[in-house]
Formats: sequence, structure tokens, C-alpha cells
Amino acid sequence: MKSQARLFSIIMLSSAMSALATTSFAADSSSDERISGFFIGGHYGQYSSDGEEFDDDNDFYDVIIGGLINPYIGVEGGYSDFGTIGGNVASADLYGYHIAGLLRMPIGKSFGIYAKGGQFFWKSEVEALGFSEDLDGDEPFYGVGVDFAFNQHVSMDVEYLRYKVDLDDSNLPDLVDDYETDIDTAKVGLKVFF
Repeated sequence: MKSQARLFSIIMLSSAMSALATTSFAADSSSDERISGFFIGGHYGQYSSDGEEFDDDNDFYDVIIGGLINPYIGVEGGYSDFGTIGGNVASADLYGYHIAGLLRMPIGKSFGIYAKGGQFFWKSEVEALGFSEDLDGDEPFYGVGVDFAFNQHVSMDVEYLRYKVDLDDSNLPDLVDDYETDIDTAKVGLKVFF
């Protein structure tokens, strides 16, 4: 219940940001708000692993850089920091870099929906049953999003992504030496286009 309230708060905050930005960045009604070009941005959100509910303590952020070749196709790279995932028996500090492709479908002048997929290059310090090990790997991730362009230079997006992470190391206890998890994320962010 607490996690649903947190997710609702994020959605309400993003709605308020949209309303504020719409009035602050009011553009000429004859201009086309379709976005393309080089961008930088960031997201803040929550994650859950292995189908658990979104939890207040499971927040993360990412910073991104990329470009839309046109309003339909783009590429993106970035850094994500999930903080500490797991519990008392086993936990891991997880962060990494990603590269992704974007396929976007504009809906009108300001809105668009998109699919994103790519590779997540992660690093993690795993602690389990008194053992500690540094691990790294690269796994696929994919998801969908919706964006709203306030003008030709600023857009907001909401994304839902799934990351695959496979913690596989024979130096860890048998209980956790081959642990695969799906990390689902819900996040809101801003992009600035140049």
C-alpha cells in the first residue's frame, strides 16, 4: 500500500511538472513541437525485483545522453544507479551503463510513444552469508515509454523498463552462486534537446 502511494506521488508530481512546464514554456501555437536532435536528460524512479511490489526504499536514478535522428528513430547511452538491492541474507550494490535503440511513434505534435531496447553493462558488489564478491556482466533490457514535448527543446517522459541481471559466481555460497533476477523500473524524467 505504501509503495502504491509513492508511485501515485511520482505520477502526481510529473503531472504538476507538466502543467508548470506547459505554462512556463508556452510556444507559438503554429510551431511544431516534434522533437529531434541531440539530447541530455535524467530520470528518477522506483524498481522492484522478481515481481515484488514497488517499495519506497527501492529508488534509483539515471542520466542519459543520446539523439533522435528524426522523430521516429534514436539512440541513447547512460548511467543507472540502483543502490542496494536484496535483503538480509544477500544484497548487492548495482550500477552500470547502457546503450539502447529507440523506436518512436509521434502522436500529434507534442506526444509520442516509444519502445526502447539495448544492453546493460553492470557492476555489483555482492554480499551473501558473510561472503563478498565483485561481479560484472552485461544483460539485455527493454521497455516502453511515453513522452510529451513542452516545446522543441524540452520534453518529459515516463518509462517502464525491465533489466535482466544474472549474478553467477562459483565463489559465492551455493544458495546465491547462480542468481538471475528481473528488475522492473517505473520512472519519470526530463530531456533537453539541442
